[in-house]
Amino acid sequence: EVNGKKIIEILIGRLSDNKNKYPIILATTTDKSDDVLEKVAKKFNIVCYRGHKLNVKGRVLAAAKKNKVDHIIKIWGDSPLIDYKIINKALKKYLIKMPDVLTTNKIQRLPEGMDFHIYSTKSLEKSLKLSKKPEDYEHVDQVFFKYPKKFKIIEFIPPKKFFYPDATLLVDEYNDYLFIKKLLKKALNVKKNFKISCEEIIKILKKNPELLQINSKVIRTKKK
Repeated sequence: EVNGKKIIEILIGRLSDNKNKYPIILATTTDKSDDVLEKVAKKFNIVCYRGHKLNVKGRVLAAAKKNKVDHIIKIWGDSPLIDYKIINKALKKYLIKMPDVLTTNKIQRLPEGMDFHIYSTKSLEKSLKLSKKPEDYEHVDQVFFKYPKKFKIIEFIPPKKFFYPDATLLVDEYNDYLFIKKLLKKALNVKKNFKISCEEIIKILKKNPELLQINSKVIRTKKK
């Protein structure tokens, strides 16, 4: 928790602020340990789909089909500070170009943890048929980039003010959690439902570069 809110609640709350009001689906597993996530979904009045633990791709696809979703904006659960304004900019490009896949991290420009992918349910279904190895099922988007000639893939390049690849806003490890806690304490509007933009986050980090040392990529690499 950060300031009394679970990390997943911060993420859902930030996405719920989107004026476009796209439906949010939390796709989790049938494991009893994930009952808590279903409770969070109910709290926010969003759909919770529960499926296979290891076949994450099949789970996401099933969640989309059951809820009659034609296009998916796939966001990782470990990215609590995702900025929906960046998503909206990318979505406009996606809807004009209509590729199989739009990616934000072919080259890392955004802070890690601000990335996402957009693709059609049909494209995901096609990638499922091409999946062969366990990792193809575990990593939802991997097959798209494994067989680039079979999919039309475009890259979304955000405005330069959002370029800050040195920062890791993911919450994968304990140091990431400590970093997020300290970052949000620095934010003047942290008490307003964590409504802080990517641009504001970057400004805070540039003024307080010592924060980046808490979960620097060097430390993460050494751990792994």
